[in-house]
Amino acid sequence: MPFLVLGFDFPPPEGPERRKAVREEHLNQGERLYNEGKWLCAAGILNEAGELVGSMIICDYPTEEALRHE
Repeated sequence: MPFLVLGFDFPPPEGPERRKAVREEHLNQGERLYNEGKWLCAAGILNEAGELVGSMIICDYPTEEALRHE
């Protein structure tokens, strides 16, 4: 079942630093889930100034519960 997941960053000034701190882990997890066929598409969400403020993921899980327990 396809799902659209929207995640917004913690607001500035802490948000950008928190994103940077977990970026490598986030990308590695995304690559693993993509290779497993669970993540179909992902992209950053930008604000009006072009700054990264969140992420969107289109993924495929059998149930919402399976998605939440990933």
